[in-house]
Amino acid sequence: MDPDSWNWDLTEEGTTNGSPGAVIEVHFTRDEFLALSRLAQQTGVGPVEYTRQTMLRHIAAPNDHEELKPRRLAWGIGTTCCCNSQSQART
Repeated sequence: MDPDSWNWDLTEEGTTNGSPGAVIEVHFTRDEFLALSRLAQQTGVGPVEYTRQTMLRHIAAPNDHEELKPRRLAWGIGTTCCCNSQSQART
């Protein structure tokens, strides 16, 4: 969308229905999901809410994290993570 190409003389008013947002689908292997579920259970929420809260903490305090580049997690199943959390799952 290029605002410079819009016809500002013929605008239309619109309304937003509901709460604007996005739904993100993420694939986890079985082992990854089991580890995520264990972490979520320890905090008293489900895996979807745990993932949401974790990412919102990254957004709220991006400078509190070292680098946000992928690295291998401690449980050694070949997955990567961008967080440097102290609550990593270990099996």
